[in-house]
Amino acid sequence: MSVYASRFKSRLDRDGVIYDEEENGLISIVFSMDNAKSVRVYVDFDDDVENLVSFGSFALGEFPVSMRSKAIVLCNEMNGTYRWVKFYLNDDKRCIVASANAILDEEICDQESVEYLMALLEVIDEVYPAFMKARWA
Repeated sequence: MSVYASRFKSRLDRDGVIYDEEENGLISIVFSMDNAKSVRVYVDFDDDVENLVSFGSFALGEFPVSMRSKAIVLCNEMNGTYRWVKFYLNDDKRCIVASANAILDEEICDQESVEYLMALLEVIDEVYPAFMKARWA
């Protein structure tokens, strides 16, 4: 495990945040938000580039195949508004997910990671109503 991941997990432990760590090192956390009642996100520290970290969400909402183009258009709109968070349809082309990447400073990587994660969650909670409105309209 990288020093970055270790420091991040220590920060989560210190803050009392419950998380799961998978065998591949992926850290997942479930948060309760105002609009998106339950959001499961991940933090993945790169094994090859030690100071690179990826943040992302698991499914934010499922769109039926008949609404795929509507979901893509909305993702594109959100990608134009929120520059550092990217929204897209996942591999099975049905669920909206969010992702972001960051380069961290080793000295303050725990703080930076938490700040990036909170910023990602803030954006997700902000856009969630638009995705749900499009889904159920």
